[in-house]
Amino acid sequence: KPDTTVLNDNKILMINSGDTNSSCGYKSSNFTLSADSHYVITFKAYTENTQTTANSTGHTAFATAFLSGDASDAVASNVLNISTASGKSSNWQNYSIFVETDQINNKTLNLELWLGEKDGNGSNGAVFFDDVKVTCYDNDTYSTIKAGRDANRSMVVNFNTNYVNNFISNPSFENGLNY
Repeated sequence: KPDTTVLNDNKILMINSGDTNSSCGYKSSNFTLSADSHYVITFKAYTENTQTTANSTGHTAFATAFLSGDASDAVASNVLNISTASGKSSNWQNYSIFVETDQINNKTLNLELWLGEKDGNGSNGAVFFDDVKVTCYDNDTYSTIKAGRDANRSMVVNFNTNYVNNFISNPSFENGLNY
């Protein structure tokens, strides 16, 4: 059972399959990230660990998190793997998804949290999620936070597209190009 004294409130999301190997998840409502911005989506996770000894036949749940919505084409391979087990115990761990939007388009996204994988391996047991936050940062602060991130507990999703901004314009084809 997770230690809830480390949480800000008494509300958590639990996804549980018991002893059945299963994939099940939760998809958030839509949220929109503004164009030309930098965000960090943070949450806490706890995966159940039923192993009581090194030779136990218990199991350790694993989970995944990813963005969907406008993100589906850009983040198909960007899945954050979650397992908080360490030896015979589990602890709440902080996870982060760093998001860089492009210069022109807002992104309407969903956060999906899964026990196991959405389109793949299932998991036994339970996973708990809490304190989900989306925070916008200026470029310098975002870069500093991203540089110090734990690569095992975070991922970067970059929607930033390099648009051509030094094009030659000739709206009237009757006239030649002037450089």
